[in-house]
Amino acid sequence: MSARVLALLLAVFVLAGCGGGGTGAAGSSTQENGAAAGAAGRMEGEGFATAEEAAKAYVDGLIANDIDAMLAACAIESYVDHFDLEKYIERCGAYPNIHMNNVMLPDAGETARRINIEYHRSELISEIRYQYLWLVQRKLIDKQYGQPQTNLSDYDSVAQLMEENFNTNEDVMKDIRLVSVEELSSLLKAAGLTDEQIRDTEGTMERRAGVLGADEVTGRALLLDIAGTEYYFVPDLVRYGDRWYVSTTSGLSASMLKINVLAGGLIPADELK
Repeated sequence: MSARVLALLLAVFVLAGCGGGGTGAAGSSTQENGAAAGAAGRMEGEGFATAEEAAKAYVDGLIANDIDAMLAACAIESYVDHFDLEKYIERCGAYPNIHMNNVMLPDAGETARRINIEYHRSELISEIRYQYLWLVQRKLIDKQYGQPQTNLSDYDSVAQLMEENFNTNEDVMKDIRLVSVEELSSLLKAAGLTDEQIRDTEGTMERRAGVLGADEVTGRALLLDIAGTEYYFVPDLVRYGDRWYVSTTSGLSASMLKINVLAGGLIPADELK
């Protein structure tokens, strides 16, 4: 299956409210209200008072190149323990092929719960990997888009393949700055979505909150300066009780802006104008 087809299928699944059926992960927070993870053996932090604080904590981790801090801003145990598998099946009309989709295991005991937690953590790591590839290895991504692999037979040597396809300089990851945090609706309007489409998005988020067993799901648009180029980062945020976490970086918010699911919620600002 090509990367283009995979990206399309994932986007359709997310818009249907069936995506992100795995679990979540964290480390230590960089925001005052985020509290360090690991208390009482838990992997996630204590969450944040606002959606903006959760989103900014994730970006603080990105700026610091601190993967643990990025994960600390995300829901882990809360995601797993609140997820409503029955509503998920109801909404999708099926229990998806467990080998093909990021779907939760049914609650059969502590072992299944631990597997769900670790599996969702791996999903979040995959999203961080996508962000890294998008920023550092964009040349390879563009060349491989729609292609299953880069063939050594097309080059004179492994050295030539590596030189022509890989960037071995991570300097871009050391030059990231948060410019502003905006309401998602403002960015959707700027991107040309109608009021009706924005209301539909909000309705889909409400339904998604039901599947997640959450009190609220919303999005935020964070404008970043990355090595002199402006990017928007558009994560989904989730609230359980009075605590906010990042739910996913490639969710409904990113889908409405047609952000490539392999970009980890990042898009150059000029592509939205």
